[in-house]
Amino acid sequence: GIPAFRSVLDLPEPVDLAVIATPAEHVPGIVEECGERGVRSVVVLSAGFSESGPAGTELEQASVDAARRHGLRLLGPNCLGLINTDPAVRLDATLAPAMPPAGRVAVMAEAGTLSAAIVDHAARMDLGLSTMVAAGNRADVSATDLLSYWTDDDGTDAVLLYLAARHLRPRFVRAARAASLQLPVAALHTSMAVASTARGGDAARRAQAMFRQTGVISVGTLEQLFDVGRIVADQPVPEGAGVVVVGNSDGAVALAADACVDAGLDLVPVELVTEGGRVLQNPIDLTYLADAAAFRDALGAVTSDPRVHSVIVVYTPPRLDWDEQVVEVVLDAAAASPQLTFAATMLGAAGRARLVREHADGTTAVPIFRFPEDAARSIGRLAGYRAWRRSADAAAAAGTVPGDAEGARRVLEPAVGRLHTLADAGELVALDHSEQDALLGTYGVELIAREVALDVEQAVRAADRLGWPVTLKAATRDRLTRSTASGVVLDIADAAQLRSTWDRMSDALGEHMLPAVVQRFAESG
Repeated sequence: GIPAFRSVLDLPEPVDLAVIATPAEHVPGIVEECGERGVRSVVVLSAGFSESGPAGTELEQASVDAARRHGLRLLGPNCLGLINTDPAVRLDATLAPAMPPAGRVAVMAEAGTLSAAIVDHAARMDLGLSTMVAAGNRADVSATDLLSYWTDDDGTDAVLLYLAARHLRPRFVRAARAASLQLPVAALHTSMAVASTARGGDAARRAQAMFRQTGVISVGTLEQLFDVGRIVADQPVPEGAGVVVVGNSDGAVALAADACVDAGLDLVPVELVTEGGRVLQNPIDLTYLADAAAFRDALGAVTSDPRVHSVIVVYTPPRLDWDEQVVEVVLDAAAASPQLTFAATMLGAAGRARLVREHADGTTAVPIFRFPEDAARSIGRLAGYRAWRRSADAAAAAGTVPGDAEGARRVLEPAVGRLHTLADAGELVALDHSEQDALLGTYGVELIAREVALDVEQAVRAADRLGWPVTLKAATRDRLTRSTASGVVLDIADAAQLRSTWDRMSDALGEHMLPAVVQRFAESG
């Protein structure tokens, strides 16, 4: 009873989206027909493209070429599709068996089959999503495009990314920073999982460095990715690192407190009124005798302290029963202090993922974690993101340092001349140390004081002038490691240590050591 047509060209009117699920060899022709009929975008579920070999790569390129000839966008191929929970759209263009609840967290995964498990997990965790995109081979629509979209999407408050183990392009890096300046972005990059190999280790270091610089919250597992998402779905990003743990089990609150410290959070001692007088506590152990009233009194003291930014509630009832009175107390505290970040660990929750209360003004919800360490780790990551955001906002407010482009050109002219003389040999030309100083100086970049040394005695005299401790750097060096064989040794305390270091480095590198650089050692911070 549903109208069907032999070809897209036979459709009585143009459509916004076409979902293609045919053998791969037919896809380029269908995309071409979609473009001719005025289709705006296509989702290609079909497999058999670049993931399968050279022939599939040609089919993939032909599909993208057809899309670009007609100005339409292509998601996939070899993807699971996309979901949009906006009530005005309500689109489920996937093969996933479950539909997640509507919410304000966006998810993108680059692995097709894993995406179905991600959707199912979001549904089981009651994690509300705005959109979910299983990008597949990303022949056209990429993580960069999606980040740009979500940055401007009024229905999205946070983004979760599962990224494949490949090079993160500069365009993605720019989009990630722009997105992080507007909303929290958490990412799992699979190069982290293969860091045991040399190649995987390099990819992991590059990814971690990129994440640190762009404000992306890096996680190590899918569960950690969703833990971050569950907090931002229902709670604000913590305004700072101050945290309090409140619970009724000495062992559980001690574990939670240790996890908070490991996560970079600050345990704030809060003043409580007890039978013995006023005492400072954190973690706050209410003992196994604690009832709802005891939790209410403790949370009242905690939420009134301006140094507190997040609260972890640990409740372990003696018989692991669900206690509605304690639940109401926690929800009351969260509703009364919407500026604080709340998370709960409640044994006996019987599979519940959230504490939830519907009311006239909306919904108050607090995520439930299996163990307090999970909650602490996620809050710590979000507090770190907030610190990065403040730093980035401060840098933007301070403005840019004016640069002297013409001065930079003058510095580079001699090096460009040397480059031309070596062009036929295909070599690169390095700037000497004075040229480096001059070039960086034209853009206001200050270098830590350093001097060039051609022998060990020059090095010792230079260190005396610069001030101990110093760093010794060879002319040729591996910046990823720190050893005499790699050409970089830090924190050299005196002349005797410098002489022995010089001898070992010279033996290891030979002629590649000179000219060496002695530089004042930059201490932590």
